[in-house]
Order: sequence, then C-alpha cells, then structure tokens
Amino acid sequence: QHKTGKSIPADTLLEGPCYEGVVEVDGEMCKALIDSGSQVTTITSEFWQRHPVLCTQELQQSDITIEGAAGQPVSYVGVLCINLKFLGRVYANVPSFVVPVTEYRSCVPLLIGTNVIKVSRKDLQATYGRKYLAKVKLTNPEWHSSLVALSKCEPGGAEGKVGQVQYAGHRIRIPAGKEQDVTGKVMGGPKRTQCTVLVESDSSKRLPEGLLVARLLANV
Repeated sequence: QHKTGKSIPADTLLEGPCYEGVVEVDGEMCKALIDSGSQVTTITSEFWQRHPVLCTQELQQSDITIEGAAGQPVSYVGVLCINLKFLGRVYANVPSFVVPVTEYRSCVPLLIGTNVIKVSRKDLQATYGRKYLAKVKLTNPEWHSSLVALSKCEPGGAEGKVGQVQYAGHRIRIPAGKEQDVTGKVMGGPKRTQCTVLVESDSSKRLPEGLLVARLLANV
C-alpha cells in the first residue's frame, strides 16, 4: 500500500492548460508547442530534413545565443525562414532556429515563440476586438492558454495597463549629480481601490542628456 503525506484537494484539476496544437508549415501539418515562455520559434533538424519543401532550402548562419528556461545554452544548426498557417491566417518568412531533435521534440517538432504569438494576438484583436480571447477559447484552446499566459507575464498583467506618469508640480531645477523626489499623477483603477504601479523610464522617449528616472514600485 502506498501512502503520501499530503492529499490533493478534491477540486484540483486533473489536467492543466493545453499548449499543444497543430500548425501548417509550408503545406505540411505539424504538431506544435505554443510557448509563451520562449522568445524564438524553433523546428527540429529532423523535421527540416524530411519536409519536401524545407529540405531544399539552405540554412542561414547566426551568432545569436539562445538560452533555455533554466539558463542552459540551446544549440542549433542554423536559421530557416518558414511559412506558418494557423487560426485562418498565414505568416510568411518566419525566422526559425533549427534545433537537434529530442525525445519530446520528435513528437512535437515545432515550437512557436512570442515573436509569432504577439503578431497573431494583434491580428486577433483587430478582427474580434476585446472578445478575441473568448473567440479563440471556443475554437483553439491551446492558443487561448498561451495568449492568457503571455498577458500575465507582460507589463500590466492580464488586468493591468501601461500608461504615463504626469508630473504634477511646478518647473524645477535638479543640480548636477543630485537626486530629487517628485510627485506625479497616474491613471488608476476604479475609485477607492488600491493598485500597484511600476514606474520606469520609457525607452521610446528620449530624456534630456544626463537625466535618469529611477524605477519605483508603489501602491496608490
């Protein structure tokens, strides 16, 4: 008889979210992992070599370093541009790293990273608006799971948003080499509710030379 120290709650799900689906790769159907934790898209060398179209293409060399989830280096033999079709749309010339086959990847040759997932999300939002997640959940649960996971790990999270901090005071002069606290206004949530705000410099905005904005995490 086998005994364990802890019991699993009765309402615990037996299965977690599904992140695997089927994607068309240059005319061939292929099982894929929709991975919101990967920034790049990869295919196995085995799939490349046996694909009737891709096998005729030469690999491009790259010096980009890829790291796995645990920080370990991920080897690859080159880069290949592939055409993907999923959710009724075609995404052409997607750069994909060709990686050695493993036991798991022999069954799931394609891994789709956020470089593709984010573009797909933008297209879905343009077509279905704010209800895009509900639409995808009905037809492609694996994509729904990955899109939800992606939104949770982005700035603002699934329910948050990205905005600007507006300086609320008068014009000031900060001496060279000095720091100064300033008060700003942010757009929060519903009235009389508390929310957490991360303040940081916007890389797309050019600040005056020598001016730095310190990162700040605060409850407002």
